[in-house]
This record gives sequence, structure tokens and C-alpha cells, in this order.
Amino acid sequence: MFITKTNYNVWSLVMKVKIKARQIWDAMELDNIKFHEDWRAMEALLAAVPLEMAPTLTDKDTAMDAWDAIATARTDNDCARKAKQQKRRQELDRLVFPPREDIGDFALRLP
Repeated sequence: MFITKTNYNVWSLVMKVKIKARQIWDAMELDNIKFHEDWRAMEALLAAVPLEMAPTLTDKDTAMDAWDAIATARTDNDCARKAKQQKRRQELDRLVFPPREDIGDFALRLP
């Protein structure tokens, strides 16, 4: 099933099933996953989008980033924008240096 400009909701449900069936859904939810699992998830996404979307998606660092890019490109609702903003806030929160944290531990958390 290919994604179109109007079928994101159905496409995302089908893709969740396909990616979960391949046992690589963690790539869409977790930050610390194995490299090959992330690339398997990326391959599944690329197989389900039009060819013209591939260059944009292959520039993404992770399959989760690619999934977010697809959602942003194919939905114009506030929910998708808020999800993206929340993700960016979480990334920013990881960069805060807590008062009792050692500088070495802080450096390990940096992307």
C-alpha cells in the first residue's frame, strides 16, 4: 500500500501492522535501538511511499525521523504539528545540565 495525499490515517495503521509483524516497531518508539533494526524499519517505510519521497526520507537519521517527516508531509492538522513540537522539546530537555550531574555523564547524553 502506497501513501497518497489523502490516505495517511489508513496508511499509518497498515504500516504499524506491517512493521510490528517484522518485530521492528521499537525503531519508531525508542531512541536506543540496534542499527540494523532501524534500517529494516526505514526499508519498510521506503517500500510504502512514492519514489519522489525517497530522497527526503533517506536524508533522515532514523526511521522514526522518517515516519515523522511522512506524517508532517501528509497531514496538515494541529495534532501532527504538536507532536513534532513535543519531540523537539524532549530533545531540548535532554540538553539541560542538571546541577548534580557529572560533566562526563552529561556529555554521554548528547546526540
